[in-house]
Amino acid sequence: MMILKAIDKVAEAGSDGSLTIDRMKLRDALYATKDMKGMTGTLNCNQYGDCADPHIAVYETTIENIKKGEMPTKPIWTP
Repeated sequence: MMILKAIDKVAEAGSDGSLTIDRMKLRDALYATKDMKGMTGTLNCNQYGDCADPHIAVYETTIENIKKGEMPTKPIWTP
């Protein structure tokens, strides 16, 4: 969806029905993405094109979690 929205912003329709998408304009439109609601949360990109959600953590799964079919809720590492 992010790419389609960026294309929609920068694409130029020609009189012959062609569609031109300037690569640099597309890149800039992608990098400028802010507060886009997506399936994995809200996306914001920085000037380097990094659009990842920085909220990561490592969780330790125990045999008890597996038996109960539960995911651990307390991370053992966060950045």
